[in-house]
Amino acid sequence: MEFANGHMSGHYTIIPNGVDLEHFSPDVLPIDEFCDGKVNILFVGRLEKRKGLNYLLEAYRQAKREVPNCRLIVVGPGTRLRNKYEKHIMRKGIRDVVFVGFAGYDELPRYYKTADIFCAPATRGESFGIILLEAMAMGKPIVASNIAGYASVVNHG
Repeated sequence: MEFANGHMSGHYTIIPNGVDLEHFSPDVLPIDEFCDGKVNILFVGRLEKRKGLNYLLEAYRQAKREVPNCRLIVVGPGTRLRNKYEKHIMRKGIRDVVFVGFAGYDELPRYYKTADIFCAPATRGESFGIILLEAMAMGKPIVASNIAGYASVVNHG
């Protein structure tokens, strides 16, 4: 609302985004290679700095000490940052991080189904966060950063 009023004053009704609940249905099959008993933590997004993957990698490194039987699955198209993240993982000795790369719309529900926890650590620049709705539609618990675009979708609790 603030953004719209900053450009043109008036009365606005916000129509929230949605997702196809038939497509993002918990009835899909999980991805077999990740069904080995490990706790699967999922990140979905482009590998851009503002998406906060660097913070998630550090949090995962710390969590791995407490929950060694976990894995981080990173789904999203790579950029030049992928090499940087992979080097960071090697340097810090972080185990069980899987970079999947791009996953098409038809594949995404299976990644959400496979996940035990969904993480959205973006630091800025998210107007809404459709990935949060996708994870919710799949019945997944969400850990998300407290930024304006996410705060309108996820409540603490």
